[in-house]
Amino acid sequence: MARYLTPSKLALLALVSIYSEGVVPNSAIVALLSFFMSHLLPLDSQDSKSRILEGGAHTISIKEFEEVTSSLTSSIPGRTVWDLFLKRLWQLDCLDSLEEFFGLVSDLVTKTREDQLRDQNSGMAPEPGKMRFSRTSPLGMFIRRAQLEYARLQFHDSVALWRAFIRYRMPTYYAWAKRNPMDSQTKVDVNLVELGLDVDSPLAKVVYGDLENDEEDTKVSLSTKDMERLLEFQVEEMQSKGTRVTEEMRKRLRQMLASGVAVPSLSHYVR
Repeated sequence: MARYLTPSKLALLALVSIYSEGVVPNSAIVALLSFFMSHLLPLDSQDSKSRILEGGAHTISIKEFEEVTSSLTSSIPGRTVWDLFLKRLWQLDCLDSLEEFFGLVSDLVTKTREDQLRDQNSGMAPEPGKMRFSRTSPLGMFIRRAQLEYARLQFHDSVALWRAFIRYRMPTYYAWAKRNPMDSQTKVDVNLVELGLDVDSPLAKVVYGDLENDEEDTKVSLSTKDMERLLEFQVEEMQSKGTRVTEEMRKRLRQMLASGVAVPSLSHYVR
């Protein structure tokens, strides 16, 4: 089980980066911010409760991203926010590009006071017209946490995250390729294209395994943090309303806990 980062959090971070570029018109901002907050704030709303009961609160499916963004026009003519989102996802074409992406997201957050003073002393002027999130805002804290957790990953964990992300975005390939035919060379890794290999080659099998059926990376789809949020919500429901965890929900939570070795402190409620 991953500590914090999952493929859906990478996708959410990609959507936040698009929002920061100012390509989302005013008419779409409320819908987009509502989507962000529903997945970043504590699970205490009725909507969050219904998502838990449906078994989908621990991750954000690609379908959810599509439902929210496909109807939102962007400031780029002929492109919806969904189109921009797909392009951003598929711009991550290898593990190196994922590394670069996390190196760039630090620019989305306001600098510390020390960094600002250092820039002033160096004669560096702030970039005009660039949106930056407050370090203590929900989006700013999400960006900082995601970047910190990625920096903490060991190499094999970052590779597992990359493999899981490839599988996560795979259903969107044809939609992206239709809108970007010149860029749609590979579903997996641009390095395979440069080497003249396909996903069935022995080298690709060693690096990526079976992308269709490999169960090893399913552990990355649920993080310890997500599991803690689910358990905290269930405990709050029991304590405030006197409700019991249903056997169906207890079984589902046990299955989630069994996917990794990191066990949240509240797990005894569903044992």
